[in-house]
Amino acid sequence: MVKVSVIVPLYNKGRFIARALDSICGQTFADFEVVVVDDGSTDDGVEVVKSYSDPRIRLIQQANAGPGAARNRGARESTAPYLAFLDADDEWLPDFLRVSMEALDAHPQCEVSVTSRYEGPARKDVTHVYVRRGVRAGTWSLSQCVGDTDPWRRWPMWYMGAVVCNRTAFEKLGGFYEKNRALVGEDTYLWIQLSLNCRVFVILSPLVWYHTEASDLGWHWRDAPFQHPQLSDPETIRRNCPNEYRHLLENRLAQTAFRGVAGLCERQDLAKAVSLLRAYPAIRRSVWNRVRLGIMMRFPKAYRMFRRTKAAIYSFARVSLRVFDTASVEPAAKTGQKPQ
Repeated sequence: MVKVSVIVPLYNKGRFIARALDSICGQTFADFEVVVVDDGSTDDGVEVVKSYSDPRIRLIQQANAGPGAARNRGARESTAPYLAFLDADDEWLPDFLRVSMEALDAHPQCEVSVTSRYEGPARKDVTHVYVRRGVRAGTWSLSQCVGDTDPWRRWPMWYMGAVVCNRTAFEKLGGFYEKNRALVGEDTYLWIQLSLNCRVFVILSPLVWYHTEASDLGWHWRDAPFQHPQLSDPETIRRNCPNEYRHLLENRLAQTAFRGVAGLCERQDLAKAVSLLRAYPAIRRSVWNRVRLGIMMRFPKAYRMFRRTKAAIYSFARVSLRVFDTASVEPAAKTGQKPQ
Protein backbone atom coordinates (compact mmCIF):
# COMPACT_ATOMS: atom_id res chain seq x y z
CA MET A 1 0.00 0.00 0.00
CA VAL A 2 1.23 3.50 -0.84
CA LYS A 3 1.48 6.11 1.90
CA VAL A 4 -0.29 9.08 0.28
CA SER A 5 -3.22 9.29 -2.10
CA VAL A 6 -3.23 12.51 -4.11
CA ILE A 7 -6.72 13.54 -5.21
CA VAL A 8 -7.07 15.87 -8.22
CA PRO A 9 -10.57 17.07 -9.20
CA LEU A 10 -10.76 17.96 -12.87
CA TYR A 11 -13.37 20.13 -14.52
CA ASN A 12 -12.53 21.89 -17.80
CA LYS A 13 -8.90 22.48 -16.85
CA GLY A 14 -7.35 20.87 -19.90
CA ARG A 15 -4.98 23.80 -20.31
CA PHE A 16 -3.50 23.33 -16.85
CA ILE A 17 -3.82 19.70 -15.78
CA ALA A 18 -0.45 18.69 -17.25
CA ARG A 19 1.27 21.31 -15.09
CA ALA A 20 -0.42 19.92 -11.97
CA LEU A 21 0.38 16.30 -12.82
CA ASP A 22 3.99 17.12 -13.70
CA SER A 23 4.42 18.80 -10.32
CA ILE A 24 3.04 15.69 -8.58
CA CYS A 25 5.16 13.25 -10.57
CA GLY A 26 8.21 15.43 -9.88
CA GLN A 27 7.94 15.09 -6.10
CA THR A 28 11.05 14.03 -4.18
CA PHE A 29 8.72 11.77 -2.15
CA ALA A 30 7.59 8.93 -4.42
CA ASP A 31 5.36 6.70 -2.29
CA PHE A 32 2.00 7.93 -3.60
CA GLU A 33 -0.84 7.27 -6.00
CA VAL A 34 -2.77 9.88 -7.99
CA VAL A 35 -6.53 9.69 -8.42
CA VAL A 36 -7.82 12.19 -10.98
CA VAL A 37 -11.60 12.56 -10.83
CA ASP A 38 -13.04 14.06 -13.98
CA ASP A 39 -16.21 15.87 -12.93
CA GLY A 40 -17.98 15.92 -16.28
CA SER A 41 -15.45 17.98 -18.26
CA THR A 42 -16.28 19.05 -21.79
CA ASP A 43 -12.74 20.02 -22.88
CA ASP A 44 -9.65 17.88 -23.60
CA GLY A 45 -8.59 17.41 -19.98
CA VAL A 46 -9.42 13.70 -19.95
CA GLU A 47 -7.27 13.09 -23.04
CA VAL A 48 -4.36 14.91 -21.40
CA VAL A 49 -4.61 12.68 -18.32
CA LYS A 50 -4.84 9.54 -20.45
CA SER A 51 -1.63 10.53 -22.25
CA TYR A 52 0.37 9.91 -19.05
CA SER A 53 1.95 6.47 -18.81
CA ASP A 54 2.88 6.74 -15.11
CA PRO A 55 1.17 3.72 -13.47
CA ARG A 56 0.58 5.75 -10.28
CA ILE A 57 -1.99 7.90 -12.10
CA ARG A 58 -5.58 6.65 -12.22
CA LEU A 59 -8.54 8.38 -13.92
CA ILE A 60 -12.14 8.20 -12.71
CA GLN A 61 -14.98 9.85 -14.61
CA GLN A 62 -18.37 10.93 -13.26
CA ALA A 63 -21.24 13.24 -14.10
CA ASN A 64 -20.74 16.78 -12.88
CA ALA A 65 -21.38 16.98 -9.14
CA GLY A 66 -19.13 19.82 -7.96
CA PRO A 67 -15.59 19.99 -6.55
CA GLY A 68 -16.44 18.70 -3.08
CA ALA A 69 -18.16 15.60 -4.47
CA ALA A 70 -15.26 14.98 -6.88
CA ARG A 71 -12.69 15.12 -4.08
CA ASN A 72 -14.79 12.87 -1.85
CA ARG A 73 -15.17 10.35 -4.70
CA GLY A 74 -11.41 10.34 -5.17
CA ALA A 75 -10.88 9.75 -1.46
CA ARG A 76 -13.29 6.80 -1.49
CA GLU A 77 -11.56 5.26 -4.49
CA SER A 78 -8.07 5.68 -3.01
CA THR A 79 -6.16 3.40 -0.65
CA ALA A 80 -3.48 5.30 1.29
CA PRO A 81 -3.65 6.24 5.00
CA TYR A 82 -2.95 9.89 4.12
CA LEU A 83 -4.78 12.14 1.68
CA ALA A 84 -3.48 15.18 -0.20
CA PHE A 85 -5.48 17.38 -2.56
CA LEU A 86 -4.27 19.46 -5.48
CA ASP A 87 -6.53 21.43 -7.80
CA ALA A 88 -5.98 20.89 -11.50
CA ASP A 89 -4.78 24.45 -12.12
CA ASP A 90 -2.25 24.64 -9.25
CA GLU A 91 1.12 23.03 -8.65
CA TRP A 92 3.37 21.72 -5.90
CA LEU A 93 7.01 22.53 -5.43
CA PRO A 94 9.16 19.36 -5.58
CA ASP A 95 9.52 18.96 -1.80
CA PHE A 96 5.88 19.42 -0.79
CA LEU A 97 5.07 15.76 -0.07
CA ARG A 98 8.47 14.97 1.44
CA VAL A 99 8.39 17.87 3.91
CA SER A 100 4.73 17.29 4.79
CA MET A 101 5.16 13.57 5.44
CA GLU A 102 8.39 14.05 7.41
CA ALA A 103 6.52 16.49 9.65
CA LEU A 104 3.61 14.11 10.20
CA ASP A 105 5.91 11.13 10.82
CA ALA A 106 7.90 13.14 13.37
CA HIS A 107 4.74 14.42 15.10
CA PRO A 108 2.26 11.52 15.21
CA GLN A 109 -0.03 13.51 17.51
CA CYS A 110 -0.87 15.72 14.50
CA GLU A 111 -3.57 14.48 12.14
CA VAL A 112 -3.00 17.21 9.55
CA SER A 113 -0.15 19.24 8.08
CA VAL A 114 -0.45 22.53 6.22
CA THR A 115 2.22 24.55 4.41
CA SER A 116 2.43 28.13 3.24
CA ARG A 117 2.08 29.02 -0.46
CA TYR A 118 2.91 31.29 -3.36
CA GLU A 119 0.12 33.13 -5.14
CA GLY A 120 -0.48 34.53 -8.61
CA PRO A 121 1.67 35.01 -11.69
CA ALA A 122 4.23 36.99 -9.66
CA ARG A 123 4.64 33.99 -7.32
CA LYS A 124 4.02 36.12 -4.24
CA ASP A 125 4.98 34.50 -0.94
CA VAL A 126 2.05 35.06 1.46
CA THR A 127 3.80 33.62 4.54
CA HIS A 128 4.35 37.04 6.11
CA VAL A 129 0.59 37.68 6.13
CA TYR A 130 0.05 34.73 8.46
CA VAL A 131 3.14 35.42 10.56
CA ARG A 132 1.78 38.92 11.27
CA ARG A 133 -1.42 37.30 12.54
CA GLY A 134 0.57 35.21 14.99
CA VAL A 135 0.84 31.93 13.08
CA ARG A 136 4.00 30.04 14.07
CA ALA A 137 5.70 26.92 12.75
CA GLY A 138 5.06 23.70 14.66
CA THR A 139 2.11 22.03 16.33
CA TRP A 140 -1.10 24.08 16.44
CA SER A 141 -4.44 23.42 18.06
CA LEU A 142 -7.38 25.66 18.78
CA SER A 143 -6.79 25.17 22.52
CA GLN A 144 -3.68 27.38 22.20
CA CYS A 145 -5.88 30.29 21.11
CA VAL A 146 -8.76 30.07 23.60
CA GLY A 147 -7.55 33.07 25.60
CA ASP A 148 -6.94 35.26 22.53
CA THR A 149 -9.12 38.27 21.79
CA ASP A 150 -9.74 36.69 18.39
CA PRO A 151 -9.02 32.94 18.66
CA TRP A 152 -9.36 32.48 14.90
CA ARG A 153 -6.71 35.05 14.01
CA ARG A 154 -3.94 32.47 14.41
CA TRP A 155 -5.79 30.01 12.17
CA PRO A 156 -3.25 28.13 9.97
CA MET A 157 -2.80 28.79 6.25
CA TRP A 158 -5.60 26.47 5.12
CA TYR A 159 -5.58 26.12 1.37
CA MET A 160 -6.58 23.20 -0.82
CA GLY A 161 -3.15 22.30 -2.21
CA ALA A 162 -1.35 22.88 1.10
CA VAL A 163 -2.98 20.14 3.21
CA VAL A 164 -2.06 16.54 3.94
CA CYS A 165 -4.67 14.83 6.13
CA ASN A 166 -4.94 11.56 8.00
CA ARG A 167 -7.66 9.50 6.30
CA THR A 168 -9.30 8.56 9.60
CA ALA A 169 -9.84 12.21 10.54
CA PHE A 170 -11.08 13.04 7.03
CA GLU A 171 -13.65 10.24 7.02
CA LYS A 172 -14.79 10.87 10.59
CA LEU A 173 -15.66 14.48 9.72
CA GLY A 174 -17.41 13.58 6.47
CA GLY A 175 -14.94 15.06 3.99
CA PHE A 176 -15.74 18.08 1.85
CA TYR A 177 -19.17 19.65 1.63
CA GLU A 178 -20.90 18.32 -1.48
CA LYS A 179 -24.63 19.02 -1.17
CA ASN A 180 -26.39 20.87 -3.97
CA ARG A 181 -23.25 20.79 -6.14
CA ALA A 182 -21.61 23.43 -3.92
CA LEU A 183 -19.13 25.57 -5.84
CA VAL A 184 -17.85 27.79 -3.02
CA GLY A 185 -16.81 27.19 0.56
CA GLU A 186 -16.87 23.40 0.29
CA ASP A 187 -13.26 23.27 1.49
CA THR A 188 -13.64 25.80 4.33
CA TYR A 189 -16.45 23.60 5.66
CA LEU A 190 -13.84 20.88 6.27
CA TRP A 191 -11.04 23.19 7.43
CA ILE A 192 -13.24 24.53 10.25
CA GLN A 193 -14.03 21.01 11.44
CA LEU A 194 -10.38 19.92 11.27
CA SER A 195 -9.44 23.00 13.31
CA LEU A 196 -12.05 22.17 15.95
CA ASN A 197 -11.08 18.51 16.26
CA CYS A 198 -7.44 18.00 15.25
CA ARG A 199 -3.88 19.05 15.94
CA VAL A 200 -2.22 20.60 12.92
CA PHE A 201 1.47 20.79 12.08
CA VAL A 202 2.19 24.17 10.51
CA ILE A 203 4.98 24.46 7.94
CA LEU A 204 5.79 28.09 7.10
CA SER A 205 7.72 27.25 3.93
CA PRO A 206 5.75 28.03 0.73
CA LEU A 207 5.57 24.66 -1.03
CA VAL A 208 2.44 25.23 -3.15
CA TRP A 209 1.84 27.65 -6.01
CA TYR A 210 -1.75 28.87 -6.17
CA HIS A 211 -2.32 30.08 -9.73
CA THR A 212 -4.97 32.73 -9.17
CA GLU A 213 -4.87 33.68 -12.84
CA ALA A 214 -6.12 30.20 -13.75
CA SER A 215 -8.94 29.99 -11.21
CA ASP A 216 -12.51 30.51 -12.30
CA LEU A 217 -14.07 29.69 -8.93
CA GLY A 218 -13.59 32.00 -6.01
CA TRP A 219 -15.40 33.15 -2.94
CA HIS A 220 -16.84 36.67 -3.22
CA TRP A 221 -18.66 37.73 -0.07
CA ARG A 222 -20.25 40.68 -1.75
CA ASP A 223 -21.82 38.51 -4.43
CA ALA A 224 -23.52 35.60 -2.68
CA PRO A 225 -23.01 35.16 1.06
CA PHE A 226 -25.97 32.78 1.33
CA GLN A 227 -24.19 30.28 -0.93
CA HIS A 228 -21.45 29.60 1.61
CA PRO A 229 -22.35 26.29 3.31
CA GLN A 230 -20.95 27.30 6.71
CA LEU A 231 -23.76 29.90 6.77
CA SER A 232 -26.48 28.07 4.86
CA ASP A 233 -25.98 24.61 6.39
CA PRO A 234 -23.86 24.80 9.59
CA GLU A 235 -25.47 21.89 11.45
CA THR A 236 -22.81 19.29 10.57
CA ILE A 237 -20.09 21.63 11.80
CA ARG A 238 -22.04 22.24 15.01
CA ARG A 239 -22.63 18.52 15.50
CA ASN A 240 -18.91 17.72 15.13
CA CYS A 241 -17.81 20.57 17.39
CA PRO A 242 -16.42 19.60 20.84
CA ASN A 243 -18.43 21.13 23.69
CA GLU A 244 -15.51 23.24 24.92
CA TYR A 245 -15.26 25.00 21.54
CA ARG A 246 -18.95 25.70 20.87
CA HIS A 247 -18.67 29.37 21.83
CA LEU A 248 -15.63 29.75 19.55
CA LEU A 249 -17.52 28.18 16.67
CA GLU A 250 -20.52 30.47 17.13
CA ASN A 251 -18.18 33.46 17.23
CA ARG A 252 -16.59 32.26 13.99
CA LEU A 253 -19.97 31.84 12.30
CA ALA A 254 -21.02 35.29 13.52
CA GLN A 255 -17.83 36.84 12.10
CA THR A 256 -18.47 35.13 8.79
CA ALA A 257 -22.11 36.23 8.76
CA PHE A 258 -21.09 39.83 9.54
CA ARG A 259 -18.97 39.89 6.39
CA GLY A 260 -21.95 38.59 4.47
CA VAL A 261 -24.22 41.26 5.91
CA ALA A 262 -21.67 43.94 5.00
CA GLY A 263 -21.56 42.68 1.41
CA LEU A 264 -25.34 42.62 1.15
CA CYS A 265 -25.61 46.15 2.52
CA GLU A 266 -23.09 47.40 -0.03
CA ARG A 267 -25.31 45.89 -2.71
CA GLN A 268 -28.30 47.52 -0.96
CA ASP A 269 -29.95 44.11 -0.59
CA LEU A 270 -31.27 44.92 2.88
CA ALA A 271 -33.94 42.20 2.94
CA LYS A 272 -31.31 39.45 2.71
CA ALA A 273 -29.06 41.31 5.14
CA VAL A 274 -31.84 41.36 7.74
CA SER A 275 -32.51 37.66 7.12
CA LEU A 276 -28.85 36.84 7.76
CA LEU A 277 -28.87 38.94 10.93
CA ARG A 278 -31.85 36.99 12.22
CA ALA A 279 -30.13 33.68 11.46
CA TYR A 280 -26.99 34.74 13.37
CA PRO A 281 -28.04 37.04 16.22
CA ALA A 282 -24.58 36.71 17.82
CA ILE A 283 -23.45 39.33 15.29
CA ARG A 284 -25.11 41.95 17.52
CA ARG A 285 -23.28 41.01 20.73
CA SER A 286 -20.46 43.44 20.01
CA VAL A 287 -21.29 47.11 20.55
CA TRP A 288 -18.88 48.04 17.76
CA ASN A 289 -20.65 45.61 15.42
CA ARG A 290 -24.01 47.16 16.26
CA VAL A 291 -22.65 50.62 15.46
CA ARG A 292 -21.22 49.47 12.14
CA LEU A 293 -24.41 47.61 11.27
CA GLY A 294 -26.46 50.74 11.92
CA ILE A 295 -24.23 52.82 9.64
CA MET A 296 -23.97 50.30 6.81
CA MET A 297 -27.72 49.60 6.75
CA ARG A 298 -28.73 53.27 6.83
CA PHE A 299 -25.94 54.69 4.66
CA PRO A 300 -24.65 51.82 2.45
CA LYS A 301 -23.01 54.08 -0.14
CA ALA A 302 -21.16 56.08 2.49
CA TYR A 303 -20.02 52.89 4.21
CA ARG A 304 -18.73 51.49 0.90
CA MET A 305 -16.76 54.69 0.29
CA PHE A 306 -15.34 54.49 3.83
CA ARG A 307 -14.20 50.89 3.28
CA ARG A 308 -12.50 51.75 0.00
CA THR A 309 -10.74 54.74 1.54
CA LYS A 310 -9.51 52.64 4.47
CA ALA A 311 -8.25 49.93 2.12
CA ALA A 312 -6.34 52.54 0.07
CA ILE A 313 -4.73 53.96 3.23
CA TYR A 314 -3.69 50.50 4.42
CA SER A 315 -2.25 49.69 1.00
CA PHE A 316 -0.25 52.93 0.97
CA ALA A 317 1.02 52.24 4.49
CA ARG A 318 2.17 48.71 3.58
CA VAL A 319 4.06 49.97 0.51
CA SER A 320 5.65 52.78 2.54
CA LEU A 321 6.81 50.37 5.25
CA ARG A 322 8.26 48.03 2.64
CA VAL A 323 10.20 50.90 1.03
CA PHE A 324 11.42 52.05 4.46
CA ASP A 325 12.59 48.54 5.38
CA THR A 326 14.46 48.19 2.08
CA ALA A 327 16.12 51.59 2.46
CA SER A 328 17.26 50.82 6.00
CA VAL A 329 18.84 47.52 5.01
CA GLU A 330 20.58 48.46 1.74
CA PRO A 331 23.21 50.90 3.15
CA ALA A 332 24.32 48.34 5.72
CA ALA A 333 24.54 45.67 3.04
CA LYS A 334 26.79 47.86 0.89
CA THR A 335 29.26 48.51 3.73
CA GLY A 336 29.22 44.94 4.96
CA GLN A 337 27.74 45.98 8.28
CA LYS A 338 24.82 44.27 9.95
CA PRO A 339 21.67 46.41 10.20
CA GLN A 340 21.06 47.63 13.74
